Amino acid sequence: MRPWEQSRNRTLQGGWVRPADLPRGPHGRALCRWCRMEVPPGRRSFCSDWCVQEWRLRSDPGYLRDHVFARDRGVCALCGVDTVAALRDLKRSRGAARQRMLAWWGLRRIHRGSLWDADHIVAVAEGGGECDPANIRTLCLRCHRQATAELRRRLAGRSAGDPARPAERNRTP
Repeated sequence: MRPWEQSRNRTLQGGWVRPADLPRGPHGRALCRWCRMEVPPGRRSFCSDWCVQEWRLRSDPGYLRDHVFARDRGVCALCGVDTVAALRDLKRSRGAARQRMLAWWGLRRIHRGSLWDADHIVAVAEGGGECDPANIRTLCLRCHRQATAELRRRLAGRSAGDPARPAERNRTP
């Protein structure tokens, strides 16, 4: 089972750590924060660039988003719309044409830098957190809205039939 198939955390805890606080291996060197092998001389908390990348993919959402964009180039995985071209067209449009395009995207104004979101294929609520790019897909705003609504219906149906969580069902906002 892949690690991202069982986590309900969106990301790993990232950030700086003192090498002295890391667990030690049999030779007294710090253990890598990702693979738990001894960190070689000249490195501080990761044994290789690969481990750094794997850690950053799971602890830095911006880094993961950049990686997904480099892979998918902003093309929606469900409907195939090129969101980069669509945003360019939207920014160039004026008047009634712009209003129609904004309405189609479900926006009132251009307030985003992109028309796509990085979406978890296996939702975080269903154990798909702390994942690598294999569990992330590019979705345009419209498809992401639909996928999120579908997930909410699925989770609501699951909790409505779950007798172990009655307090959650009866809670008022």
